[in-house]
Parts: sequence; structure tokens; C-alpha cells
Amino acid sequence: MAVWRKTIKAGNVVKVREGCSTMGRGRGGKKRRLKTEPTTEEQAAINRNRQMDTAGILLNSNFGKGDEHIVLGYRKDQKPADRKAAERDRNNFIRRLSYWCEKEGIKLKWFAVTEVGKRGALHHHLVITGGLTPKKLSELWPYGRVHITPLEENGDYTDLAEYLIKKTDWEFEHVEEMKGRRRYSTSQNLVRPKPKTKRSKRKQIDINPKPWKGYYIPKESIYISKDQYTGADYITYRMVRLVPDFTYREKYRKTKRQRKERKI
Repeated sequence: MAVWRKTIKAGNVVKVREGCSTMGRGRGGKKRRLKTEPTTEEQAAINRNRQMDTAGILLNSNFGKGDEHIVLGYRKDQKPADRKAAERDRNNFIRRLSYWCEKEGIKLKWFAVTEVGKRGALHHHLVITGGLTPKKLSELWPYGRVHITPLEENGDYTDLAEYLIKKTDWEFEHVEEMKGRRRYSTSQNLVRPKPKTKRSKRKQIDINPKPWKGYYIPKESIYISKDQYTGADYITYRMVRLVPDFTYREKYRKTKRQRKERKI
């Protein structure tokens, strides 16, 4: 079977999958019969991991040094009645935040998950464009404490994506109406890189991959398994830039007003 190499360049990180071709999957028409039909639990795990992979790609493509991970909490007397009310609180916060950023010439990007705990604890986690003061964020979120953590400077937010998706696990595993739904929400202006696929000259996957010049491969990112559809071996890993470069974000962060001013 031919070996294909699929790469997705997301900011300072390159995701790599080497193995049988995955092109055309999920586009309708005939599909190859599964080698082993997954159980409901196995399929749920597959779907979760796919969302986690996508979350990592989105974070790496759109955020970096100077941006922030914020957690919006609730005081006991401000706790919403249900999840729908909590989503309304979060959406109102984002609208207020977007309005303020537009006035300040900041083009806001955001990625959000809502954490619902076993005992009813509820928090909103957001990764947002930097430039907002703690005081302003607290003014825009009147329901409780705002905890702010600057993003790491290494440019690899794969672990952050895993952390955020993990925060949704209890609800999506135990609340029936949440099963099968997407676990995160995003602003519409996020960059969504497309994969590049190329046929390899090798007949087998390379189980000892070498990074591109200027990159390194975290050992924990290397994963070898068998394809769900064909049963053939495949390998996935990521390459991270040794010296992070965040200039890729700037052209996406200019507001319409700033672009007009530049033309004048």
C-alpha cells in the first residue's frame, strides 16, 4: 500500500500524519468497510480526539505570545439557572468584549469552552487576543472572578488544547443532550489551515522521523497505530519551531479602520 504524508502548518507547529491516504473520507459516496467496527465508546473517544486535534490546530494558528487564557467564574449568588443561561452570559460577555476591542482598534479572536463539573461547578474558559487589562475584563464580566494566564512563549499550545477539551469531559460523557455535540466555540475570523498531502517514495512509514531544519519533534507527540478503515500502520507527530515566530498573526489582526487608515 502506498504511503502518503499529510502535513498541516499551524503557526509554529507542523502536524504530520504518515500512512495510507485519508483523502475523500467523509465526503459521501462509498466508503471502505471498517477493519473492525468500533463500539459506541470507542467512536466517542475517536470523535473527542479529533476535536482535540482540531482545537490544537486552531490555537496554534491564531494565538501566541501576548495572548491570554482567561477563566470566567461565578459568585454563588450569580450562578446561572442552567447551561442555556450560562451560554447567554458568555455570549453577552463576548459581544461586550468585541465592541470594546473594535473601539480600541483590536481585532478580537477567541476560542471558548464551558466547563460543567460533576458537582455543578461552572466556568467558561476562553483563549483571547491580548491587550486587555484585568480591570477591563472584570468590568465586562460582572458575575464573578476573572482569572488571567498569559500564553506560553514557545508557540505550541497543543497541551492547552488538551487541557481545555478535558475540562468538558464530564458533561459530554454524562449529560445525554450534550453527547455528540461540538465541545468548543470560536470566533468566525480564525485562520483554519488546510492540509497538504503528498505521496511518499517510501513503501513503509518512517518510525524514526526527523524534523525539518529549525524544528524539533517532542517525543511524546509520536504516536503509531493502525488505521481505522484499512488496518494499515500509520504514524502521527508534530514538529515545533525552535525559535518561535509570531509575525504570522499580525496581518489578521488589523481592524477595518486600521486598514482604511493605512490606505489614506
